[in-house]
Formats: sequence, C-alpha cells, structure tokens
Amino acid sequence: DSTTAFITMFKKGLGQTPGQYLTGELLLPHN
Repeated sequence: DSTTAFITMFKKGLGQTPGQYLTGELLLPHN
C-alpha cells in the first residue's frame, strides 16, 4: 500500500512519528 510506504519513509527519514510530522510540519508549518 502506497500510504504505508509513505508513512514508513517519514518514520525512517525523520526519526519521529508520521503524526507529529503531518500535524507539526505540513498542516501547521512553524518555520
């Protein structure tokens, strides 16, 4: 499933949960 691969990529690349990335970086950018 492409979504699972997408989440796995986030986990490996960021070292944090996809949820934290999605809510913290994509939906509510704070850069």
